[in-house]
Amino acid sequence: MSTVKLNSGASIPTVGYGIGTAWYGRSGVNEELRDAIVKAIDVGYTHLDSAEVYANAESFAAALKATETKREDLWITEKILPGMADIAGTLKKQLSTLGLDYVDLYLLHAPEKLFPKGSPSQAEAWQQLEQLQADGLAKNIGISNHRVEDIEKILKVAKVVPAVNQIELHPYVWKEAKEIVDFCHEKGIKIQAYSPTAPLVHYKGGPVDAVVDNIAKSLGERAGKSVTPGQVLLKWAAQKGDISVTTSSKEERMKEQLAIVSLPALNDVELKAIEDAGLKSEVKRKYMVEVFK
Repeated sequence: MSTVKLNSGASIPTVGYGIGTAWYGRSGVNEELRDAIVKAIDVGYTHLDSAEVYANAESFAAALKATETKREDLWITEKILPGMADIAGTLKKQLSTLGLDYVDLYLLHAPEKLFPKGSPSQAEAWQQLEQLQADGLAKNIGISNHRVEDIEKILKVAKVVPAVNQIELHPYVWKEAKEIVDFCHEKGIKIQAYSPTAPLVHYKGGPVDAVVDNIAKSLGERAGKSVTPGQVLLKWAAQKGDISVTTSSKEERMKEQLAIVSLPALNDVELKAIEDAGLKSEVKRKYMVEVFK
């Protein structure tokens, strides 16, 4: 597994296995989810991405108990919903459920714009995360779904610059995301891309399809092996951001996703072709449209 270095000096695996989305709300121990996580670890995923709002922590905990991989060889990301007055208590509860002493990365899941009325401010929430890092409960801290203006609020009070900003990132949201990506990179904040293959999964038939099909063929020729359109989108997200979070329950698809680290880089012409195709569509941008409009 390839890694990228965060501003803290820690090295994070560049491809993460997401335990949300399709697995959302699987309360109790769901055998399908537990087995999928164990399978993901077995095929080579060491970066596991979860969140309190996914409401499936029991299955995640069962998978961690079932795997033979050592805790120190795993990178575990967790997130906290905005509006939690007791962020420390929430993380301690998450750790207890998962049977862990710490998480490798803890993210503030949404910006102040989406905080419930009466919640701690953006600044207060971030300061609580800084204390969790100081206490050793979270080795690294970051944010998710934050716009430039949200990050600027944090930076005004931050003693610790966020390590990452996890955002929806694929060609159909590049128009909204580019400013955030550029700003984060300027500030030393890594980008984690979620939903990188959304054009093929959620928006089939859009203008990106034909472009990534053609690039898959040319990239396959350079790599000397078959390349899928999904791998092209993962490669695009990795080159525009830094870390990709994806998921699947199928072993072959998991291996395919992990294999992007060994593929040649997309060239400037290919990157621009994908971006231009993304700009031609006004697809509903799911969470992104609520945060970044």
